[in-house]
Amino acid sequence: MENKYSYETNVRKTLNALFFMQIFSTVSYGIICSTTVLYGIRVLSMKPSIIETVMGTFLTLNFGLHFLGGYLGGRYLSNRIIFLIGIILQAGACWFIVIEHAQLKHFIYGLIIFLMGSGTSLTCLNNIITEQFKQNEIEKRLKAFLFNYSGMNIGFLFGFAIAGYYTLQNIYHTQFIIGGISSLIAIILTLLAWKRLKDQNTSLANMPRQQHPLLAIKAVSIMVIVFIILIIFYKHMIFFDFIVIAITAIAVITTIIFVVAKADQEIKSKMKAFLILLLAAFVFWTIYQLTPIGVMLFIADNVNLYAFKYRLAPQWFGLINNLVLIVGCPIFAYFAIKLKSKGFVLSRPRLFAIPLLFITIATFMLPLGIKYASADGVIDIKWICSQHIFLAMGELFLYPIGFAVIGRLVPRKFQGTMMGLWLLTAGIGGIAAGFISTLAIRHKQVFVPLNTDPGYFNVFLTMTIIAAAVCIIMFIFAPKIYRLMSKDDKIEEI
Repeated sequence: MENKYSYETNVRKTLNALFFMQIFSTVSYGIICSTTVLYGIRVLSMKPSIIETVMGTFLTLNFGLHFLGGYLGGRYLSNRIIFLIGIILQAGACWFIVIEHAQLKHFIYGLIIFLMGSGTSLTCLNNIITEQFKQNEIEKRLKAFLFNYSGMNIGFLFGFAIAGYYTLQNIYHTQFIIGGISSLIAIILTLLAWKRLKDQNTSLANMPRQQHPLLAIKAVSIMVIVFIILIIFYKHMIFFDFIVIAITAIAVITTIIFVVAKADQEIKSKMKAFLILLLAAFVFWTIYQLTPIGVMLFIADNVNLYAFKYRLAPQWFGLINNLVLIVGCPIFAYFAIKLKSKGFVLSRPRLFAIPLLFITIATFMLPLGIKYASADGVIDIKWICSQHIFLAMGELFLYPIGFAVIGRLVPRKFQGTMMGLWLLTAGIGGIAAGFISTLAIRHKQVFVPLNTDPGYFNVFLTMTIIAAAVCIIMFIFAPKIYRLMSKDDKIEEI
């Protein structure tokens, strides 16, 4: 009994440490993510179509590097070391941008350095969470991911609030300084909790310590090569989309084949279910990531940003998402476990239909707002607020549930890789979102609401129809997917 109490206490302290590490490591990402488009246009004098491509590339590479973090973490370097390296790179990138303020070339290099950090660190942090629980501890794992996801959104809340405040004053370098300071705090918290974050049952942990130095050299070499490739990608962004799509297709196919080849029939069945859910998540993230790319510019140019005689910053609408998720995560966990204890069964495939329903409603708010715009084409603020609320509700269902499903469906030795693959899919959604955003304003020379509203209307309405179609398909085929997930296995579902 004492050992069990000690174990649970240790897990709780580890999760608390990860919670605060997540908060401070996310602040800088929130600032970068919400400021890049406006900074590029207003400070670097970039064309909207170019900066949207840069932002789409950033989001894609960020999620793509999650796959790299999942591959290296626990295999070549421990998850805690990669996380620490990632946060150090984030802090260094913020200071690099500050030193060379208003220089396009150095800003791009700063983004690349930041990407290497943020891209590789998140998967490793999620791997550390996963390792705290046994594979059958579904409720505990779900609660842990929701708890940590609340921490992430607290970080985003601070990041968006800071970015919005200084953007209204047209001050940008201070934002990056604060981002660097928050990452520095995350570094300190990581070092304080260092002993609690060690790998427990990874491939690296089970290897003789004599092999660790050679594996570490391989890991660092891979990261250096990837950094060089990122620089090349940003210099040739015209071909970037095609290259990344090809690489992702190869990565997805190779990973699935590799896992299935080493699995028994039960695991093969579960991997089929995982692949279907992966495709559904791709549709969700494509539409979701329109917000930091195209919708951010739409809000800045086409929306009445005054409320109660005060002007709002475009980034502040992201606070709506954060507040909904911070409050919603613990509520979601409470009711999910409560309903399960009463015998209520809600299969996870249907859980994936729910976020698609919410994002359908969220996206529909935008063409609806354009239809009822003022005579000069300006959109009322209520439509944007509604869009962000429904967007956050969809994210609440999809993001933590996705990680919990990986812990449930994927064998432990493949969880890091599949965690990265899951996030890589969101990265490809960033490519699609960047391409879709440019469709709305292509061939436009004058960026005024009456001129750009028709393009935005067509794009947003098309995405609404696509989301609705996928939602219906997921709901109809949910029972078949559920049978794949629970074949030859007595699964407790929530």
